[in-house]
Amino acid sequence: MDQVASKIVARMMTANLISKNDAEEYIYGVQILLEKIISYATILLLALILNRLLEIILFVVSFSLIRKYSGGIHCKRFETCLIASAAVSISGVFIFPLVENRILLYQGGGDNVNNNCYSCWRYQQPQYRLEQLRI
Repeated sequence: MDQVASKIVARMMTANLISKNDAEEYIYGVQILLEKIISYATILLLALILNRLLEIILFVVSFSLIRKYSGGIHCKRFETCLIASAAVSISGVFIFPLVENRILLYQGGGDNVNNNCYSCWRYQQPQYRLEQLRI
């Protein structure tokens, strides 16, 4: 990846778009840009193959926002990062249906938080019940 970025920056220098003093910074920036493009293109290609495009797009956007503020693991090599990112994206989409497409929302407060259950939620008072929503 470093060689491709170096060639792109060399062409930019011959076109007098950047100075030789800034070449290293541009090489680093172009390398990061290329890696991100390849990563997202690979994940989108896998999404198309698996027929899960919308789910993976939503997962990647959500996960990227979380990672932006919480940090994460940084791999030493791009290939490892690509495999890890694709695996996390694909597994995140395929694990979600295992919860049967249900989201439980706790409404209200009170002392009986731990007493809520699936079988009796309809009979509880509205301010203490769990509601089951289908996505």
